[in-house]
Amino acid sequence: MKKIFNGIGLLVAVFSIFFFLLVADKMVYHNSETVYDIELSQSISSNLLNDIANDTNLTIRLVELKNSSFGKNELDVTFINPDSTIKLGKQSSIFPENDITYEVYDGKNEDKMIKFFTIQSNNEENITNLTNILDEYDYVATVSKSKPLNFNLGVLFSPLNLEFFFLLTLLTLLSIATYYVHRLKEIGIKKLHGWSNRKISFQLLLNLSIHSYVSSLILAIPFIMYIMVNDVSKILLYIRIYSLLFLFLGIVFFISALVGTLYIYKVNQVGAIKNKKIIKCCSIVYLHLSLRLSPYYYFQ
Repeated sequence: MKKIFNGIGLLVAVFSIFFFLLVADKMVYHNSETVYDIELSQSISSNLLNDIANDTNLTIRLVELKNSSFGKNELDVTFINPDSTIKLGKQSSIFPENDITYEVYDGKNEDKMIKFFTIQSNNEENITNLTNILDEYDYVATVSKSKPLNFNLGVLFSPLNLEFFFLLTLLTLLSIATYYVHRLKEIGIKKLHGWSNRKISFQLLLNLSIHSYVSSLILAIPFIMYIMVNDVSKILLYIRIYSLLFLFLGIVFFISALVGTLYIYKVNQVGAIKNKKIIKCCSIVYLHLSLRLSPYYYFQ
């Protein structure tokens, strides 16, 4: 029976890795500030844009996109007036096929004509100054504003993930219900020895939650080591995702333990011990039902 809870732990670990990869793939650019995508009515010289960027104290990003797909982004990013937080050169990545290079525009080799560029800034006044200066040079700027991609609870518990959390909760609850029926003899004996209903319930589920957590580490620890080798800056992101997922699972276990206390309260100790055959049949039915709801059932 405990193998099911080991499987639940592995399932959560697999989802944490999958979701982390999705988020990390979207975090291609160095970006912790608001993003402004700007399109000009006509092309502007890179040297003039460089002068304007320095005057307004803004960092401008020029992107030469070669290829973009999941886990494989090839692009060269040129920064005009970059700040000190931007690490230049080839960027570390957890995706082996990513090839992203950051460089600084020097203006010595070529004066390029630019019509599209991006600005990273949390100072909207500087953006207004930029558009005003561009207007003075007869460049009409169309500005599109977007927030930086930061991981938060809203991203994890988005509508796209609700089905996973619903199925995980359902599988966990059915497995716990099956386990309680399977352990009726043990519950009855502990009640006869003076254990409180709440103590029995929490003790049973504490063991199960430990099984789920330990089994998840079989996948989580090697993946954490992989992140540390390839892009240590993403390690906190994965730990947050992993921790929140197991916090959610812990809440499910905690609520189940409270409900289990009421169930144990109604258990007839003597009847639970004498009617082992009936209990065994019930546990088989519950177990079969829970396994049908498990994703592993459909891929066997």
